[in-house]
Order: sequence, then C-alpha cells, then structure tokens
Amino acid sequence: MKLYISDLHFGHKNIIRSDNRPFSSLDEMDSKMIELWNIKENPDDDVLIVGDVCCRNSKPPHWYLAQLNGHKHLVLGNHNAVVLKDKKCERYLDSISELK
Repeated sequence: MKLYISDLHFGHKNIIRSDNRPFSSLDEMDSKMIELWNIKENPDDDVLIVGDVCCRNSKPPHWYLAQLNGHKHLVLGNHNAVVLKDKKCERYLDSISELK
C-alpha cells in the first residue's frame, strides 16, 4: 500500500500548542505518534513523508525513523536539514528527494 503523511514534527514541543495537538508532553506526543504510525503502516508499505519529520528535537532524527514501519520516502521540507546532517537516517529512508 502507498501512504502519505506530512509535518510530523517529532521532538517539537511548540507544535503541541501551535497545532493544538492533544498531548500534555513531548514524550507523550512522540510515543503516541510512533504507536499510531505502526498500527497503520505495515512493514511492506511505502510511506511518502512530505516534509518535516522532526524539528528542534533533542533525540537524533534516526531515533524516530528507526521505530517507524514501512519503506519511508522523504520529500524534503523546510525543517529537514537536521535529517540530512544525520547520516544514520540513510539506513531508515529508502529515498530522499526535493519537492518537484
């Protein structure tokens, strides 16, 4: 199955308030989003992440990606420079591309 998602913003504390996300803490948000992802995405699914995997996170980006099911394909967003700097992310992303 092909699935699409964007603007996860793992590790971004301010996104809870600004997007009115129903979480009381950053740890709760990150763990619940990982849990929900893995309920929905199967290991064989192709998942197109359209930008902004994480932002202002204290954990390295590969920490989040390693826990997510599926073949992940990242389309770079404005908050993904941190992903490009983390060379371990390449293990967990099947592709990285710019928006076309």
